[in-house]
Amino acid sequence: MSGTVHDHHHPLTTAVRRAWAQHRRVHEHRRLRDRPWLEDVLHWSADGELHGHVAPSPDGRARSVSSDGWCPGPR
Repeated sequence: MSGTVHDHHHPLTTAVRRAWAQHRRVHEHRRLRDRPWLEDVLHWSADGELHGHVAPSPDGRARSVSSDGWCPGPR
C-alpha cells in the first residue's frame, strides 16, 4: 500500500509526527522551567553532567530532565 495514508513514510504523517514531537519537547521544557525546584533532584543531563543534590522520589514522578535529556540548569 505504498503511497496511501496508512504508509508510515507518508509526508503528511511524517510532518504531523515531527510537529507533535516538537510540541511535546516544548511542553516538557516549559514544565521544567516553571518548576525550578526540580533542578535540585539528582539527574543526568544531556551534556553528561550530574546535576542536583536531592535524591529522586522512589515513584519516579518528579522528573527533573526532559525525555531528550534537557534541563534548565545553569549553562
